[in-house]
Amino acid sequence: PFKSLCGLLYDLKKRKRCRISPPEWLSVDHLTEIYELEKKEDGLVDTDFHYIEISELILRSADTDFNSDEPVSKLKLLLADIETARRDKLKNGLKTIAFDTDYVKLDNISAAEIEQHRRFMVEALNQFYKYRQRKPH
Repeated sequence: PFKSLCGLLYDLKKRKRCRISPPEWLSVDHLTEIYELEKKEDGLVDTDFHYIEISELILRSADTDFNSDEPVSKLKLLLADIETARRDKLKNGLKTIAFDTDYVKLDNISAAEIEQHRRFMVEALNQFYKYRQRKPH
C-alpha cells in the first residue's frame, strides 16, 4: 500500500497536480545527528518507518519541489551513510545470535530494511532451528 501511494504521489507530481514537501527530518542537520547516533549506539536508531522510500521519492523530485537550502547531494550522501551503518549493524547483529534463539527482536528497523534482509534473516533462523533439532539436549 505504501509503495502504491508513493507511486501515485510521484505520478501526480509529474503531471503537476501536486507538490511534494520534505518532512522535517529530511535535513542535513537532522540526518547528520542520526548518522552520528548510528555510529555510537549499539542498536538501530529510531527513524521514520518508511524513511528510505520517502527520501527516495522526495529527492527524485528535488529538481522542482525541493525548495530548500539543503544541498541534495549532501542529503543523498548522509542517507547512504546511514543505510550503510544500519546494514552493517543488522549483519553484525545476526552473526551474534546464539544457537538457542527462539526469536529475534529488531527494534527500529525500517520497512525497506526488512524487505532487503528478509530472505537472509529467514534463512539464518531456519539454519538455527535445524541445528537445534540435531543438537542433543
